[in-house]
Amino acid sequence: MFSKKIFLFYILLLSNVYAEAQPLENWMSFRIAKKINNKFAASVEYMPRYTGFFDKEQLWLLRPDIKYNVNNNLELGVGYAYFETSQQAFYSKENRFYIQANYKKSVGCFNTINRLRIEQRFFDEHANLSSNLRVRFQINFIKKILKLSEQSDLSLIFGDEIMYNARENAVSSHFDQNRMHLGFQFSLGKELKMSPFYQFTQQESFKGKDRFISALRVNTIYSF
Repeated sequence: MFSKKIFLFYILLLSNVYAEAQPLENWMSFRIAKKINNKFAASVEYMPRYTGFFDKEQLWLLRPDIKYNVNNNLELGVGYAYFETSQQAFYSKENRFYIQANYKKSVGCFNTINRLRIEQRFFDEHANLSSNLRVRFQINFIKKILKLSEQSDLSLIFGDEIMYNARENAVSSHFDQNRMHLGFQFSLGKELKMSPFYQFTQQESFKGKDRFISALRVNTIYSF
């Protein structure tokens, strides 16, 4: 009963904020992950983002990282990301270095994945600052709802990510971005996962303008 109440609350919340969003965007993510040994793994992610329904590319990013498996619940990582954009009214080209911790835990009928990421961001000359520190906390709730085959299944996934901008000259609030998402995760064998989901973002850009972004996202991960 408790899990149903959480899910219904999330549906109502997203349906209310959808009306405030700007035209739909499309964010794609393609990640390849390689397990090096029992403790270390490496991955690289390519993510293009489009305005409209794949109408115009707004930016793309490349993000490699290395992760260390502390135990079955805790994973630590370090990574780098490069952002390239053609829409400099809202975005800036950026180099980003980060450390993160992923913590997995079962809560009732849900599996949860909690991620804490600390980023040092460096911008180009179009931004109103050269660098800043940002802290991100994301929580995902995952509930398996259908077994497709012996090694494949379908899960419901929803969650939220809050971002804290640590710079002193924050435009209006240090909490300058929030992302809520709801969708599905297909596990296709041991190697492939695909997650189509809807994401609503409330964001304050480096120009000081508020944006409400409605995005259809598809994340694809191939692990070997």
